[in-house]
Amino acid sequence: MAKRKLKRANQEGSVFQLNNGSWRAQITLDGKRLSFSALSQGECRDWIRKMLNKVDAGLTYEVMQLTLGDYLHDWLANAKPTIRFTTFEQYEQITRDYIKPLLGNCKVFELRPEHIQHLYATHLQNGASARTVRMVHCVVHRSLNQAVQMGLIDRNPASFVKPPRLKRNEMKFYDEGQVQALLIAAEAAQDRYLALWKVAVTTGMRMGELLGLKWVDLDWSKGYLQVQRQLKVTRGGGFHFAEPKSKAGIRSIVLGLDTLALLKAHQDLVY
Repeated sequence: MAKRKLKRANQEGSVFQLNNGSWRAQITLDGKRLSFSALSQGECRDWIRKMLNKVDAGLTYEVMQLTLGDYLHDWLANAKPTIRFTTFEQYEQITRDYIKPLLGNCKVFELRPEHIQHLYATHLQNGASARTVRMVHCVVHRSLNQAVQMGLIDRNPASFVKPPRLKRNEMKFYDEGQVQALLIAAEAAQDRYLALWKVAVTTGMRMGELLGLKWVDLDWSKGYLQVQRQLKVTRGGGFHFAEPKSKAGIRSIVLGLDTLALLKAHQDLVY
Protein backbone atom coordinates (compact mmCIF):
# COMPACT_ATOMS: atom_id res chain seq x y z
CA MET A 1 0.00 0.00 0.00
CA ALA A 2 1.06 3.58 -0.53
CA LYS A 3 2.65 5.52 2.29
CA ARG A 4 0.50 8.34 3.58
CA LYS A 5 2.73 9.86 6.22
CA LEU A 6 6.43 9.49 6.83
CA LYS A 7 8.16 10.21 10.13
CA ARG A 8 11.71 9.68 11.25
CA ALA A 9 12.68 8.16 14.59
CA ASN A 10 15.90 9.90 15.59
CA GLN A 11 17.17 9.38 12.01
CA GLU A 12 17.69 5.67 12.85
CA GLY A 13 14.38 4.25 11.71
CA SER A 14 11.23 5.29 9.95
CA VAL A 15 7.58 5.11 10.92
CA PHE A 16 4.82 5.65 8.38
CA GLN A 17 1.09 5.20 8.11
CA LEU A 18 -0.51 2.98 5.49
CA ASN A 19 -3.67 3.68 3.55
CA ASN A 20 -5.64 1.25 5.71
CA GLY A 21 -4.83 3.30 8.83
CA SER A 22 -2.26 0.93 10.33
CA TRP A 23 1.37 1.90 10.96
CA ARG A 24 4.63 0.41 9.83
CA ALA A 25 8.14 0.79 11.22
CA GLN A 26 11.37 0.05 9.38
CA ILE A 27 15.05 -0.16 10.26
CA THR A 28 18.09 -1.28 8.29
CA LEU A 29 20.24 -4.09 9.67
CA ASP A 30 23.34 -5.36 7.88
CA GLY A 31 22.08 -3.67 4.71
CA LYS A 32 18.73 -5.44 4.94
CA ARG A 33 15.42 -3.72 5.67
CA LEU A 34 13.32 -5.00 8.57
CA SER A 35 9.66 -4.06 9.00
CA PHE A 36 7.06 -4.19 11.74
CA SER A 37 3.36 -3.36 11.51
CA ALA A 38 1.01 -2.26 14.30
CA LEU A 39 -2.23 -0.41 14.88
CA SER A 40 -0.57 2.59 16.50
CA GLN A 41 2.39 4.84 15.87
CA GLY A 42 3.54 4.37 19.46
CA GLU A 43 3.87 0.60 19.08
CA CYS A 44 6.03 1.12 16.02
CA ARG A 45 8.30 3.59 17.82
CA ASP A 46 8.61 1.14 20.73
CA TRP A 47 9.60 -1.59 18.28
CA ILE A 48 12.27 0.61 16.73
CA ARG A 49 13.69 1.48 20.14
CA LYS A 50 13.83 -2.17 21.22
CA MET A 51 15.34 -3.29 17.94
CA LEU A 52 18.06 -0.65 18.02
CA ASN A 53 18.92 -1.70 21.58
CA LYS A 54 19.24 -5.29 20.38
CA VAL A 55 21.43 -4.18 17.46
CA ASP A 56 23.69 -2.37 19.94
CA ALA A 57 23.84 -5.65 21.93
CA GLY A 58 25.04 -7.56 18.85
CA LEU A 59 21.89 -8.59 16.98
CA THR A 60 22.58 -9.47 13.34
CA TYR A 61 20.34 -10.05 10.33
CA GLU A 62 21.55 -13.66 10.17
CA VAL A 63 20.35 -14.31 13.73
CA MET A 64 16.96 -12.83 12.94
CA GLN A 65 16.53 -15.23 9.99
CA LEU A 66 17.43 -18.37 11.98
CA THR A 67 14.49 -20.80 11.95
CA LEU A 68 13.60 -23.05 14.85
CA GLY A 69 14.14 -26.10 12.65
CA ASP A 70 17.72 -25.11 11.81
CA TYR A 71 18.42 -24.07 15.38
CA LEU A 72 17.18 -27.39 16.79
CA HIS A 73 19.32 -29.30 14.27
CA ASP A 74 22.45 -27.58 15.60
CA TRP A 75 21.29 -27.78 19.21
CA LEU A 76 20.81 -31.55 19.01
CA ALA A 77 24.22 -32.02 17.41
CA ASN A 78 25.88 -30.05 20.21
CA ALA A 79 23.84 -31.75 22.94
CA LYS A 80 24.49 -35.32 21.75
CA PRO A 81 27.88 -35.77 23.49
CA THR A 82 26.51 -34.42 26.79
CA ILE A 83 23.34 -36.50 27.24
CA ARG A 84 22.44 -40.17 27.34
CA PHE A 85 22.09 -41.94 24.01
CA THR A 86 18.47 -42.89 24.76
CA THR A 87 17.70 -39.30 25.76
CA PHE A 88 19.21 -38.02 22.51
CA GLU A 89 17.12 -40.48 20.51
CA GLN A 90 13.99 -39.32 22.31
CA TYR A 91 14.80 -35.63 21.80
CA GLU A 92 15.53 -36.26 18.14
CA GLN A 93 12.24 -38.11 17.61
CA ILE A 94 10.22 -35.46 19.44
CA THR A 95 11.87 -32.72 17.36
CA ARG A 96 11.31 -34.53 14.07
CA ASP A 97 7.72 -35.68 14.66
CA TYR A 98 6.19 -33.01 16.89
CA ILE A 99 8.08 -29.70 16.71
CA LYS A 100 9.46 -29.22 13.20
CA PRO A 101 6.21 -29.99 11.31
CA LEU A 102 4.42 -27.08 13.03
CA LEU A 103 7.13 -24.63 14.10
CA GLY A 104 10.18 -25.63 12.07
CA ASN A 105 9.87 -22.64 9.71
CA CYS A 106 9.15 -20.13 12.48
CA LYS A 107 12.03 -17.79 13.19
CA VAL A 108 13.51 -18.20 16.67
CA PHE A 109 13.62 -14.43 17.07
CA GLU A 110 9.86 -14.20 16.46
CA LEU A 111 8.73 -17.07 18.70
CA ARG A 112 6.02 -16.07 21.16
CA PRO A 113 4.32 -17.98 24.00
CA GLU A 114 1.13 -18.20 21.95
CA HIS A 115 3.00 -20.09 19.20
CA ILE A 116 4.16 -22.69 21.68
CA GLN A 117 0.77 -22.90 23.38
CA HIS A 118 -0.80 -23.56 19.98
CA LEU A 119 1.79 -26.30 19.36
CA TYR A 120 0.79 -28.12 22.53
CA ALA A 121 -2.93 -27.64 21.97
CA THR A 122 -2.73 -28.95 18.39
CA HIS A 123 -1.00 -32.17 19.42
CA LEU A 124 -3.43 -32.76 22.28
CA GLN A 125 -6.36 -32.27 19.90
CA ASN A 126 -4.77 -34.72 17.47
CA GLY A 127 -4.62 -37.42 20.14
CA ALA A 128 -1.12 -37.05 21.60
CA SER A 129 -0.87 -38.00 25.27
CA ALA A 130 -0.15 -35.49 28.00
CA ARG A 131 3.15 -37.28 28.62
CA THR A 132 4.20 -36.80 24.99
CA VAL A 133 3.28 -33.11 25.02
CA ARG A 134 5.22 -32.66 28.26
CA MET A 135 8.23 -34.15 26.49
CA VAL A 136 7.69 -31.67 23.64
CA HIS A 137 7.71 -28.93 26.26
CA CYS A 138 10.94 -30.31 27.74
CA VAL A 139 12.73 -30.17 24.38
CA VAL A 140 11.41 -26.72 23.46
CA HIS A 141 12.13 -25.22 26.87
CA ARG A 142 15.59 -26.74 27.23
CA SER A 143 16.69 -25.78 23.71
CA LEU A 144 15.43 -22.21 24.00
CA ASN A 145 17.14 -21.81 27.37
CA GLN A 146 20.34 -22.38 25.44
CA ALA A 147 19.26 -19.75 22.91
CA VAL A 148 18.85 -17.25 25.75
CA GLN A 149 22.32 -18.09 27.10
CA MET A 150 23.78 -17.59 23.62
CA GLY A 151 22.13 -14.19 23.33
CA LEU A 152 19.90 -15.18 20.41
CA ILE A 153 16.73 -14.20 22.28
CA ASP A 154 16.05 -12.15 25.40
CA ARG A 155 13.71 -14.56 27.12
CA ASN A 156 12.46 -18.10 26.77
CA PRO A 157 8.86 -18.02 25.46
CA ALA A 158 8.31 -21.60 26.66
CA SER A 159 8.75 -20.39 30.25
CA PHE A 160 5.38 -18.65 29.96
CA VAL A 161 3.49 -21.75 28.78
CA LYS A 162 2.32 -24.54 31.08
CA PRO A 163 2.40 -28.09 29.72
CA PRO A 164 -0.61 -30.35 30.41
CA ARG A 165 -0.81 -32.12 33.74
CA LEU A 166 -0.25 -35.83 33.94
CA LYS A 167 -3.01 -38.04 35.26
CA ARG A 168 -1.48 -40.16 37.98
CA ASN A 169 -2.64 -43.76 37.82
CA GLU A 170 -2.62 -45.61 41.10
CA MET A 171 0.04 -48.32 41.11
CA LYS A 172 -1.14 -51.87 41.61
CA PHE A 173 0.86 -54.27 43.75
CA TYR A 174 0.72 -57.99 44.36
CA ASP A 175 -0.31 -58.84 47.90
CA GLU A 176 1.60 -61.42 49.91
CA GLY A 177 -0.63 -64.27 48.77
CA GLN A 178 -0.19 -63.38 45.10
CA VAL A 179 3.59 -63.15 45.50
CA GLN A 180 3.72 -66.58 47.12
CA ALA A 181 1.52 -68.03 44.38
CA LEU A 182 3.86 -66.59 41.73
CA LEU A 183 6.96 -68.09 43.32
CA ILE A 184 5.33 -71.45 43.94
CA ALA A 185 4.14 -71.63 40.33
CA ALA A 186 7.59 -70.68 39.02
CA GLU A 187 9.25 -73.31 41.23
CA ALA A 188 6.77 -76.00 40.21
CA ALA A 189 7.39 -75.21 36.54
CA GLN A 190 11.15 -75.27 37.15
CA ASP A 191 11.27 -71.80 35.66
CA ARG A 192 14.91 -70.87 34.93
CA TYR A 193 14.09 -67.31 36.00
CA LEU A 194 12.88 -68.28 39.47
CA ALA A 195 15.85 -66.54 41.11
CA LEU A 196 15.14 -63.39 39.11
CA TRP A 197 11.48 -63.39 40.23
CA LYS A 198 12.65 -63.80 43.82
CA VAL A 199 14.99 -60.83 43.56
CA ALA A 200 12.23 -58.79 41.89
CA VAL A 201 9.59 -59.33 44.59
CA THR A 202 11.99 -58.91 47.50
CA THR A 203 13.91 -55.83 46.35
CA GLY A 204 11.44 -53.72 44.32
CA MET A 205 14.02 -53.21 41.58
CA ARG A 206 12.86 -51.89 38.20
CA MET A 207 12.68 -54.27 35.26
CA GLY A 208 15.57 -52.60 33.43
CA GLU A 209 17.72 -52.85 36.57
CA LEU A 210 16.87 -56.52 37.03
CA LEU A 211 17.74 -57.33 33.43
CA GLY A 212 20.96 -55.35 33.75
CA LEU A 213 22.31 -57.43 36.65
CA LYS A 214 25.49 -59.46 36.28
CA TRP A 215 26.93 -62.09 38.62
CA VAL A 216 29.82 -59.73 39.43
CA ASP A 217 27.28 -57.38 41.02
CA LEU A 218 26.74 -59.88 43.86
CA ASP A 219 28.85 -59.74 47.02
CA TRP A 220 28.35 -63.21 48.45
CA SER A 221 30.25 -62.58 51.68
CA LYS A 222 28.33 -59.41 52.61
CA GLY A 223 25.02 -60.55 51.15
CA TYR A 224 24.15 -57.63 48.91
CA LEU A 225 24.03 -56.77 45.24
CA GLN A 226 25.14 -53.57 43.56
CA VAL A 227 22.76 -51.85 41.12
CA GLN A 228 24.95 -50.02 38.62
CA ARG A 229 23.38 -50.44 35.20
CA GLN A 230 20.10 -51.08 33.41
CA LEU A 231 19.14 -52.75 30.16
CA LYS A 232 17.56 -50.37 27.66
CA VAL A 233 15.81 -50.96 24.36
CA THR A 234 17.49 -49.14 21.48
CA ARG A 235 15.14 -47.27 19.16
CA GLY A 236 14.78 -49.31 16.00
CA GLY A 237 15.59 -52.59 17.74
CA GLY A 238 18.32 -54.11 19.87
CA PHE A 239 19.45 -53.56 23.45
CA HIS A 240 22.25 -51.83 25.29
CA PHE A 241 23.40 -51.25 28.87
CA ALA A 242 23.10 -47.78 30.37
CA GLU A 243 23.71 -46.23 33.75
CA PRO A 244 20.70 -45.61 36.01
CA LYS A 245 18.90 -42.33 35.35
CA SER A 246 20.19 -40.69 38.54
CA LYS A 247 23.05 -41.10 41.02
CA ALA A 248 20.50 -42.40 43.53
CA GLY A 249 19.84 -45.29 41.14
CA ILE A 250 23.35 -46.61 41.77
CA ARG A 251 22.87 -48.36 45.11
CA SER A 252 23.47 -51.46 47.19
CA ILE A 253 20.59 -53.74 48.17
CA VAL A 254 20.84 -56.23 51.02
CA LEU A 255 19.46 -59.67 50.17
CA GLY A 256 17.81 -62.14 52.50
CA LEU A 257 19.44 -65.49 53.24
CA ASP A 258 16.78 -67.42 51.31
CA THR A 259 17.28 -65.19 48.26
CA LEU A 260 21.06 -65.67 48.43
CA ALA A 261 20.64 -69.44 48.71
CA LEU A 262 18.36 -69.46 45.67
CA LEU A 263 20.85 -67.36 43.68
CA LYS A 264 23.69 -69.71 44.55
CA ALA A 265 21.58 -72.63 43.38
CA HIS A 266 21.09 -70.88 40.04
CA GLN A 267 24.63 -69.56 39.67
CA ASP A 268 25.25 -71.72 36.64
CA LEU A 269 22.51 -69.89 34.70
CA VAL A 270 23.20 -66.84 32.58
CA TYR A 271 20.37 -64.30 32.29
